[in-house]
Amino acid sequence: MIRIFMMAYLILLGLSISGCAADRYSKPERTIIEELEDALEEPSSPGLHQSPVFIANGDKIEIRIFEPVVIDSDYTTRAIVKNDGVCSFPHLGVFRCGGLRPETVENQVEDVILSQKLLFINPVVEVSIISHEPIPTTD
Repeated sequence: MIRIFMMAYLILLGLSISGCAADRYSKPERTIIEELEDALEEPSSPGLHQSPVFIANGDKIEIRIFEPVVIDSDYTTRAIVKNDGVCSFPHLGVFRCGGLRPETVENQVEDVILSQKLLFINPVVEVSIISHEPIPTTD
């Protein structure tokens, strides 16, 4: 990701030095290069593919695993996040999901698949929140 910003930075720098950048795209108060530098320095902003949503207790989540180049390699399973934040998935095991982003759970599942060599060589894992049903608590 840093390489992409660096490439964009170098291209914009080259255009501004050579005079090929159109005036209508440049801002007099801030240059595009300054905006790119600021974007690189922002650690608090989520990544391009990172969800701002967190999985909560009571959420019904779905895990889909597939091999991009193999036909009919799709495996999908669903589970509800328990009060302690864990989910149990057949053939995969138990995962802590509560309080995590879907992308974090995707990485956990992929690590288990690769370490246990579970029928996938190059798996693509997708985790999505299907519904949110808060678990009733007993007082």
